[in-house]
Amino acid sequence: MSEAALAALIEPLVPLGGDAWMVGGGVRDALLGRPVADVDVAIAGDAAAAAAQLARANPGATRFRLSSEFGSWRIQG
Repeated sequence: MSEAALAALIEPLVPLGGDAWMVGGGVRDALLGRPVADVDVAIAGDAAAAAAQLARANPGATRFRLSSEFGSWRIQG
């Protein structure tokens, strides 16, 4: 994933403040020079608000809660 693509992914989160980190298999794949199929983002803050913001920033995207215990959400599209 290019730096520009990563910046475009994270840009909608800027108004929410706090920190965001790319985590998971996407990091591994990028480091190994493999194609990055998906991106996991960990945030310091309200995960539901971040998921809503990312979905709004990507027309046609949907969001749904993966785990209420861990506060994780998925955005597709």
